[in-house]
Amino acid sequence: MRRRLIVGLALLGLLAAAAIPAIAAIDGPETNAKVRIATLTGDGETADIDSDGVGVATVTIDRRKKVLCYDISITGVTPIAFHIHDGAAGVDGPIVVDFTAFGQAVKKQSRGCTRDVAKPLLRDIQQNPEDYYVNIHSDAYPGGELRGQLDK
Repeated sequence: MRRRLIVGLALLGLLAAAAIPAIAAIDGPETNAKVRIATLTGDGETADIDSDGVGVATVTIDRRKKVLCYDISITGVTPIAFHIHDGAAGVDGPIVVDFTAFGQAVKKQSRGCTRDVAKPLLRDIQQNPEDYYVNIHSDAYPGGELRGQLDK
């Protein structure tokens, strides 16, 4: 558990630095960008998961420009899909943003942006990030191996 925390914190620092390009992609004179970060672990899943994987997901949202960018970095897991779900901590919920549908390859380090998210959903994720979580799916755990609530 301690190793997961150390690796997770190291990933958090790396990903925070990596989020700068995502912010720059939507930055401009009238930006309203908000960055939300989720630390991803097997312990975050509601099912009993035995995973050494960890990761960090950075989600950058600009409601005015209707853009959502993501930057995901994970270790110890080979992902097959990743999404944002609507659900508070300890509660499973439906997929509301499917990163795998953006045309990007699902890899251990993935980043991209989309304008295909409804403005009311962008607003709610910005204002109530703790009600949403990022979920990483794998062949070993198709229902989700890593999970982390978005932070405020």
